[in-house]
Amino acid sequence: MHFVHTVLGRSGYHVLTGGSTEEAWQACHQGAEALDLMILDSAVSEGLHPRLDAMYPRVPVLPLDDVASGELLERVRRALERPGTEQA
Repeated sequence: MHFVHTVLGRSGYHVLTGGSTEEAWQACHQGAEALDLMILDSAVSEGLHPRLDAMYPRVPVLPLDDVASGELLERVRRALERPGTEQA
């Protein structure tokens, strides 16, 4: 997720990250700002997605594994343009 943080940060997005399921959960709760999009990799998705979906039901979730920076930005833009969950 370091790659995701770097690419999105350089593109002007504010990114909250966590290196584990619990760190990601804490980052969501400690951030004072509203969440616009959740990007989850397969390492944390299974344990975190149900909890986040219950807490933030209207925030789209972008499942993500290895992608190139151009594809990442395009997928983020598409996910932010429409409500709901994007399929991988």
